[in-house]
Amino acid sequence: MRRLMLLLTLLLIQFSASAQKITFDRSTGKYTYFGVGLVGSQTKDSTYLKSLEWVNFNYKAPKEVIQVSDRKAYKIVLLGNFKTNVTKRDAYIGYRITLECRDGRLVYT
Repeated sequence: MRRLMLLLTLLLIQFSASAQKITFDRSTGKYTYFGVGLVGSQTKDSTYLKSLEWVNFNYKAPKEVIQVSDRKAYKIVLLGNFKTNVTKRDAYIGYRITLECRDGRLVYT
């Protein structure tokens, strides 16, 4: 009985800890992924700078991917694509990432 309760508790914690949500917009035909990342006691300015650092580290050509980099609004918008071969032919999947920096958290869509 204890094991069953422990298993149920762990499952409930897992589902409640998930802050990300994936929704499908029928009018645009696109999926939207939304989440909030907690960044401790960092200010929105330091979160913004760390986010730019992350973009520069993870992209070969960050200047081509960054569409908006507004330090006053603490917002970064990335527009890119990646290659996939799920089908027999290669395909490119486009994406848009919006990072909004706030004190103690990072909102991403």
